[in-house]
Amino acid sequence: MKKSLLFIAAIAATMCVNAQGSWFATGTEASIAAGAEISLGITGLKCVHSDAAGVVGKTDTGATDVPYNGVTYTNKAFIQGSTNAMYYAFLPSKSGVLDVSVKMGSAKKTFVFELTDDIYTGLTATVGDLAALSAGFATGDLIPAANRTTPSVYDTFNNSKGTWDGTAAIQSSGANVYMVMSFPVTANKTYVVGVLGSKLMLRGLSLTATTSAKNIPMSNATVVSTEYYNISGVKLSMPVRGINIVKKTMSDGSVVTSKINWSVK
Repeated sequence: MKKSLLFIAAIAATMCVNAQGSWFATGTEASIAAGAEISLGITGLKCVHSDAAGVVGKTDTGATDVPYNGVTYTNKAFIQGSTNAMYYAFLPSKSGVLDVSVKMGSAKKTFVFELTDDIYTGLTATVGDLAALSAGFATGDLIPAANRTTPSVYDTFNNSKGTWDGTAAIQSSGANVYMVMSFPVTANKTYVVGVLGSKLMLRGLSLTATTSAKNIPMSNATVVSTEYYNISGVKLSMPVRGINIVKKTMSDGSVVTSKINWSVK
């Protein structure tokens, strides 16, 4: 019993450190104006876009499921603007990892920037004023090179890391692909994601907040083994109906735990 309680405490501590929130496009979103905060329902993550014409929800019956970092993006919808090089701007209040689920067209020159605080000089006195940012720099190619850096991004299409500055495409398969771009974020820093010459189709988002950079799951690690436990910490041979604790051991030695409500049909 004591061992089970210790196990539950360890799981709870891990889940607290790696608090996660997700958002999925529904396809029914009414037009959202540039600079207006997009309602994500993710604690600690603010998001706006820069498209003066607004973004709207669109259904996508051909969308495929994309699992990554404990979240499976099953929704058949995305939000999209109409102005080339428009972008989505993100402001996390905690450091961690931001996963961006997208529908990506062929040969789209992708950019993922971390912006310097001094980009707000002349726009507003408030660092992190995303509405002022999107009004001052309506497209990604207008953001000065001196005010941006390129974080390392892992994408599930290439299954590799890279940096995306708008000069190269993530994929050139000749067909639309569904994938996740994942990159580390620092609390109260601004990040922008988009494509030059086209519009980014944003399918979903997930923020995993961590208290230590070493806990950030930013690697090419694969799942080595998966174990299931009930809420009392007793190991199960297979998941059962109700609350299950899932423990995944990764090839890099890290361990990822999560809690799921398993529905047996």
